[in-house]
Amino acid sequence: MKNAFNSLTFDDKKIEELVGKDALKTICNARKTGSPIDKETIEKIASALGKWAIQNGATHYTHWFHPIAGAAAEKLLPLTILSQYGSSFFNAKNLLNGESDGSAYPSGGLRTTFEARGLSHWDYYSPAFLKHIGSRVVLFIPTLFSSPSGEALDKKTPLLKSEKALMKEASKLLEAMGEKCDEIIDFVGVEQEFFLIDKDKADKREDISVLGRTVIGSENKDLQFNSHHYASGLGGRAAIFYSLLNEKLHDLGIVPCAEHKEVSPNQFEVALAYTKSNITLDHNQILMDLIISTADKLNLTVLFDEKPFKGVNGSGKHTNWSVSNGCDNLFKCGKNGENSLRFLLMIALFIRSMDKYSSLILSSIVSRSNEFRLGKQEAPPLVLSVFLGSGLTSILEKTEDELLDFKITKEVGDSDRNRTSPIAFTGNKFEFRAVGSSQSISSPVTFINTAFAESLKYAHERINSASDKKREIVKIIKDCYNNHKRIIYNGNCYSDEWKKEYKNRSLIAESDILKCIEKIGDEKNVELLTSFGVMTNNEIASRINIYKENYMRTIVLEGNIALEILSKHIIPSGYKELKQKAAPLSYLSSEDKNAECFKKEHDGISDLLCELIIYRDKLRNDVKNKRISSIKNDLNKVLVLADDLMSRVSSENSTLPSYDDLLIEI
Repeated sequence: MKNAFNSLTFDDKKIEELVGKDALKTICNARKTGSPIDKETIEKIASALGKWAIQNGATHYTHWFHPIAGAAAEKLLPLTILSQYGSSFFNAKNLLNGESDGSAYPSGGLRTTFEARGLSHWDYYSPAFLKHIGSRVVLFIPTLFSSPSGEALDKKTPLLKSEKALMKEASKLLEAMGEKCDEIIDFVGVEQEFFLIDKDKADKREDISVLGRTVIGSENKDLQFNSHHYASGLGGRAAIFYSLLNEKLHDLGIVPCAEHKEVSPNQFEVALAYTKSNITLDHNQILMDLIISTADKLNLTVLFDEKPFKGVNGSGKHTNWSVSNGCDNLFKCGKNGENSLRFLLMIALFIRSMDKYSSLILSSIVSRSNEFRLGKQEAPPLVLSVFLGSGLTSILEKTEDELLDFKITKEVGDSDRNRTSPIAFTGNKFEFRAVGSSQSISSPVTFINTAFAESLKYAHERINSASDKKREIVKIIKDCYNNHKRIIYNGNCYSDEWKKEYKNRSLIAESDILKCIEKIGDEKNVELLTSFGVMTNNEIASRINIYKENYMRTIVLEGNIALEILSKHIIPSGYKELKQKAAPLSYLSSEDKNAECFKKEHDGISDLLCELIIYRDKLRNDVKNKRISSIKNDLNKVLVLADDLMSRVSSENSTLPSYDDLLIEI
């Protein structure tokens, strides 16, 4: 590595070194208590940050934020402005606040189009960092984004509020249990999956260029045969890619704890080390940006879409979540089982949270692209269940008297991680496997944090008023388990047995994505988010509108792209093949023994073309009138017909790169 680890990040160590211990103490106190940072400290930090950035080659800065819809946003501004009136240098005002055209981002009804201002505010929980954009070095300042009236227009603000709610309720509960803690931290680690394909081939496909996945493509069962790609050796451009990526991550202090090939051809993974959830949110977005820029240097295209190819496994972003009191992981029993009761309480409260707010948790992972992945023998179905493993489940089955002095002296995470479960306990954390690869972790973690905070509050109120606190803890454990154990399932969530079982348990199973999104607005979910100050009623309503609009717009866009591919590639290729198949018929008599064979092949292509043209015209009409349900049905039919047709078309007559072309090892 050319540079020192974390050399391009203005972290707490650099604040202490370049500004002083008092400044670091002030900012740490502000993070912990929410108290304001004094103007003098902000001025000192801004001055040191600007000088440090320029010394490292930066010419511009940007307020970097996560809008509700889309990837992270940035607007470059000069660090130093020279004019006839003199020069101005990066200062506290530049650090604290910025302004962007908020009307360019979907608001979901939070404001009208003419209300254009969007305000960014320094997020002092996350460190600033330097990043190369072309030939320039830019200072990135993590910020929050809001309307002038203070309503959140970003993904991070609700996440930070959920962290505060979790911290407050966990601290109160632990104090009621006789424990002291300096801080509560929600630790999150993500496993980012993605595809890398040759850019020259990807650019020849309109669907990949616009949507990041294929709308039309012929399934090939052999592409994933025996999962020979999984964890096999890295070579070629993939090896160079990882080497370059690791250099960039090293400079930014981002630690990849695992890197490997995934199940599908040209599918890969980078798993990040655990950090506080808001830092993980930033790190994951930085990682995704670096994956794209690194791949581009090697003439590769990155696909983060959840299901870019039919017939091969799609990509997820397994989100691993746990809570610490600053010293211990609350989901661990302790070396000698000394924290067994606390551990079981936390497990029971988590079960309660997931069952009570299952519709909210599910709403956080639905999207058009994840719709193709969930429940398709590669990812959990859109039914929330929690896997605990037989060992932990059997402990929760014990009576109150048995649990009162029970100590867990050996590992209870006895599972094989149950890859079929939406949420699985894996020893000291819960792994949320249903999150899609292109998604931000913000909504899933925000909703889990808030739901868990409500259960922590429930437990605190009961324990605080109890005369026998230990006995009350056991009662809470048993009550949570008995009342919410329907959410626990230790079997195969891909099985037909589970499809019957979750109906018998009356678990929420919503296949309609739009209805699933609307469940964010269910009364109990709104009460949860507003009572803990995580979102306002207007912010909830706006997100529902934005998510629904994105879903419907994506389907219309899919229809338009499919029409373009049909007109430019599929149907013309079919005509070429039909013309070739007609040639032998022109000189073969009807009595010739081979004539029937050639005619059958010719007529098969002709019939397919005719049917495809009929459905193309139907699709065009439905797209024009934005009939969402009809477009989905049309696309399904068109895909089957197009696949059948292209399986009969020779490579010389095809102009659309096939799956075999795209998934050849890089």
